[in-house]
Amino acid sequence: MLRLRRFALIASLIVFAVALFAQPAMAEQPEQEWTYSTNAYITGSPVYQNNVLYVGTQSGKLYSLYAPYGSAQWTFTTDNKTPTAISAAPLVATDEVTRQRMIYFGSGQGTLFAVDINGKEVWRFQADSSIDCTPVLYNGVIFFGTFNGKVYALSAEDGNQCWNFTADGWISDGLAAMDNQIYFGSWDGHLYSLDVGNGKQKLKVDLNSRVNAPVVSGDNIYVGTQDGVLYCINRFSGNVQWKFETDGAIVSRPLVQLNTVYFGSADGNLYAVNETNGRQIWKFAAQNGIRATPGFDSGILYFGSSDGHVYAVDARMGLEYWRYNAGSAVDTTPMAGLGTDRKKHLYFATVNGDVISLMLPDSLIMATPTPNPSPTVTPTIVPTPTVTVTPTPVPLPTAGPEPQSSWCPLPGLLAAALAVVGIVYYRRR
Repeated sequence: MLRLRRFALIASLIVFAVALFAQPAMAEQPEQEWTYSTNAYITGSPVYQNNVLYVGTQSGKLYSLYAPYGSAQWTFTTDNKTPTAISAAPLVATDEVTRQRMIYFGSGQGTLFAVDINGKEVWRFQADSSIDCTPVLYNGVIFFGTFNGKVYALSAEDGNQCWNFTADGWISDGLAAMDNQIYFGSWDGHLYSLDVGNGKQKLKVDLNSRVNAPVVSGDNIYVGTQDGVLYCINRFSGNVQWKFETDGAIVSRPLVQLNTVYFGSADGNLYAVNETNGRQIWKFAAQNGIRATPGFDSGILYFGSSDGHVYAVDARMGLEYWRYNAGSAVDTTPMAGLGTDRKKHLYFATVNGDVISLMLPDSLIMATPTPNPSPTVTPTIVPTPTVTVTPTPVPLPTAGPEPQSSWCPLPGLLAAALAVVGIVYYRRR
């Protein structure tokens, strides 16, 4: 009996060691379905609605692609003589008056277009300078910003101007709207809040660096800056609740899900921090900078990197499920959607102009490990809205070699659990 117990103990320890040190099990990989080449640079994320993808290019064309096959339904050119770039994702929304689905987008020539889902122009508005952000629709009004620092409010029905507001710097990315206020960052170093009805300034928070696209969640605004700091700001008082520092610019809008703020940095990391106190939950290292907001679906984060990969990472643990080599930088947000085949697909675009569709693995859509990790980093608490930060420039990591495999942690965790059960059984005997 003593020998049997010793054997059980040794076997349990062997299983435990295998769980710790053995080669990780392969995770199921996505399958590429199709690639559509636009032959032009793409910097704005594709938008997926009702089995159709809408994407603009630096050559001045807006494409409507039928997602199941990757075929073009129509294209719209900003100007037949001298097309100008569409740098940001279009807004696809339903007009609250006509109940017609419309596509709104800006061009490098400063024109905001409204076209219907058949690619027919409904109206256009000429702004003062280049439009490099995605418009926002709120209460029947379209809001957008320009390179010269102006915010415009237009009637979504006919494009007539309601008002405009002038900041002192480029409005380089999207705006956010909530409770009759519009929020945006400017390269003049401030975060702004305006009344949606008349454009009067409500807040102006000095963040001492170029400010990018905000997201509003509850009572707070979350926004990143060019000096690599993520701020949590009370949207009523303008007070900075906390800040979280990284080693690279935060150029895209943060994502708030599961009481967590997710965002990428030019330092090559995707971060997950607690939305209440700013403590780091985890970070995931890509091989180069992350310039777009991550996508979220069924507990999984999908994001691209300038290293040329799209990653699938567990939202709670930060563990990698798989990565896909897209062949060139992916500075857009991947979008997951249910196709006509009732299966999940992932759509994204590369900087070199390819729009790609992946079939997502069935096993990763429903099964996601969800333990409760502990915070590891304490943020700096800032009592006032004026923040002074001296950033240290950090060069972007150089893209490394293609990894040999993606992995799933579940087999190792299962083996470890069996080892623990064996040890407990032995001790009780």
